[in-house]
Amino acid sequence: MEVAPQGERAIGVRLTYGMIEQHQLWEYLAERMKEGSFCVVRFDRPPLDCLTSFRMAEKKRSRVFLDQQKSYSFVRRHRAALERTKRLFGDDMAVVAYRDWLQAPKKWLREIAEYIDLPRDAVSSSRTVTTPSSAFSPGSLRRHLLNMTTIVAEAPSDVREVLDADA
Repeated sequence: MEVAPQGERAIGVRLTYGMIEQHQLWEYLAERMKEGSFCVVRFDRPPLDCLTSFRMAEKKRSRVFLDQQKSYSFVRRHRAALERTKRLFGDDMAVVAYRDWLQAPKKWLREIAEYIDLPRDAVSSSRTVTTPSSAFSPGSLRRHLLNMTTIVAEAPSDVREVLDADA
C-alpha cells in the first residue's frame, strides 16, 4: 500500500447514496468536510444506469429486467439524495459526469488529483486505469435493461422528469 505525503494510508473512499443513508452519515460528512478533513467528488450518473449496473453485477448477467415500482422508488431516493448532497456540499464539491469519466479516465484522475491538492506526479500516466466494460458506454443502457421502454412509458410524472433529464 502506498502512503500519501502526509502519512495517510488512503486517499479515497467510495460511498453510495444508499450507504450514506443507511449509516446516517450526511451531517457527519458535512462537518468533516467543513473542517477540511476531505473533499467530495461526486460522479454524476443517471439513476437507472446505477440500478441496472448494480443488478447486472448482482445477477452476473449482461441483461436484466427491473421491477417497475422498485425502479421508480430507486429514482426518487436517488433524486432526494442528490438534492441533499447539493444542499450540504453546494459548490464545495467536484462533479464529474460519469460519461466523461468513461471516455477519459486518466484525464479525470489528473483533474481530481489537482482538485484535492495532490502533487501532480501523484497520478502517474504509467498506472493502469480501468473503467467498466464497453457495455456501459454512453447510450448503451437500453441494450441491457430488458424493460426500459415500459419503465419509461409508464413512469409517474415525477420520475419521468428525472428520466427525461437523463436522456
